[in-house]
Amino acid sequence: MKNKELIVGNGKLTMEGWEEEIIKNCLDKSKFTIGKIKSSEVNESGTYPVVDQSQNFLAGYSEKQELLYDGKLPVVVYGDRTNIVKHINFRFIQGADGIKILIPNKKVNSRYFFYALNWFKPESKGYRRHYSILKKIKIPYPKSLSEQRRIVSKLDGLFAEIDASLALIDQNIEQAEALKLSVLDAEINEQNFDKVPYLKYIKERKEKLKPEAEITYNIIGLENIESYSGKLIGFKPLKGKESRSNKSVFKKGDVLYSKLRPYLNKVLIANFDGIATTEIMPFIVDSDKFINTFVSYFLRSESIVQLINLSCSGARMPRTKKSFWKTLEIPTPSIKTQQKIVQKLDTLFEEIDGLVSDYQQKREDLEALKSSLLDRAFKGEL
Repeated sequence: MKNKELIVGNGKLTMEGWEEEIIKNCLDKSKFTIGKIKSSEVNESGTYPVVDQSQNFLAGYSEKQELLYDGKLPVVVYGDRTNIVKHINFRFIQGADGIKILIPNKKVNSRYFFYALNWFKPESKGYRRHYSILKKIKIPYPKSLSEQRRIVSKLDGLFAEIDASLALIDQNIEQAEALKLSVLDAEINEQNFDKVPYLKYIKERKEKLKPEAEITYNIIGLENIESYSGKLIGFKPLKGKESRSNKSVFKKGDVLYSKLRPYLNKVLIANFDGIATTEIMPFIVDSDKFINTFVSYFLRSESIVQLINLSCSGARMPRTKKSFWKTLEIPTPSIKTQQKIVQKLDTLFEEIDGLVSDYQQKREDLEALKSSLLDRAFKGEL
């Protein structure tokens, strides 16, 4: 409809040759069949790709040809719970539950539809279903399919350049974090320091507590410890009724170590008293023999993380075995030497963290550029 007033985002604009329609009415009603596969049955390699609602483009592979999607292609796969949108142009198997397979009708180019859903999808409501909201959202589109293809071609080209830059940034961040780990080994584990059994001067605090409903506690969960960095994130005190399970008690200065999935490398020095999930082990450090920061750096070093990973039990949810700590040895330089090592590492890590922060800001700027391009595309300005 010519000169139709379209509502895009929070603003109104008039665009000649454009229409708008709710997403539900942009769908082809063709029937299809597809099989589901359990997460435990998905392989890292194979013949037939598996698509689920996770952030990863593919969940993995399977050899079960009989489960392949047999409908029209391309399609848009929408994660009902995760709000993730994917454009798929090949036969695939559905990974577990939670995806909606959307086939655009003849009015809308499939890749244009993919970009539109990414831009107009509802705000995430956490791990709740979103499709009931999505299907009622209106999207604008040029009536001309050739114009839709032109917009898609423009977005594809620009996004490819941005994604290449993002990949380079992610590589630089990964290398910076890897440098930290290698430096820890060089400064602590590769020196000719005498060693003692880890548990000789470092003891696990074994006190437990069941939170009372109306009392406020400093509760630390695994999600509050940032991987590799030793930083506390997303923390706020909670009422006991919000986390009723038994907890491990810790004191200020304890070294908190996550025994669940130790490859995530979550180690934190507590700077206040509190309680933690029992997946976190609080260690009391003998201050006459060790600086707690030195112990934290030791546990975060690459060779120790690898050693712990080799000793884990449980394939899906690996945990550090209790027996491991009886076999672990820790270097014992003098307190003065530990202080020098810690000071050197603190300074170096501050520089690396500054570099990583710069990379992360560049990453945010590029993601913002993507959003700006989508906004312009659906206002007819691209």
